[in-house]
Amino acid sequence: MAEIIFIGLGSNLGDRRANLRQAMDLLEQQVGTILQASSMYSSEPWGEPDQPWFWNMVVRMTTRLSPVDLLNTLLDIERRMGRERGQKNGPRTIDLDILVFGQKIIHDANLQIPHPRMGVRNFVLIPLMEIAEHLQIPGTDQTVEDLYLANQDELEVCLLEEE
Repeated sequence: MAEIIFIGLGSNLGDRRANLRQAMDLLEQQVGTILQASSMYSSEPWGEPDQPWFWNMVVRMTTRLSPVDLLNTLLDIERRMGRERGQKNGPRTIDLDILVFGQKIIHDANLQIPHPRMGVRNFVLIPLMEIAEHLQIPGTDQTVEDLYLANQDELEVCLLEEE
């Protein structure tokens, strides 16, 4: 059975718009069908300010992959797109995060679903609000809108113009 999932996408190296579009193409080829995509947003870097601003977005899609297979597929897409893991919160060509996977709650060493830090990051919450503000976060009584209203992230997130 297909699950509805939400994936966060981010890029701050190279042609960020092209990176996000390529990642969406690869998600469609390897993960499932994109049902909805947020606008793209420019956001101040979180955790490590001395780097280019990120471009972020969120997609809602279906998948038949298991959560672990999805994680491995996302890591493979990141590698294929040139992501090099080094500095925590450092620059990257692409970052793909599982935000929500159906109603699943997973707390393993390598996989946390729902994403444990999405509720404190405007660069995730603002695009997620655009496409799913009333989505209830599994394991909580909070919606995306509730998380946004309660969060204290003051980093700037700006809607980008469509091209």
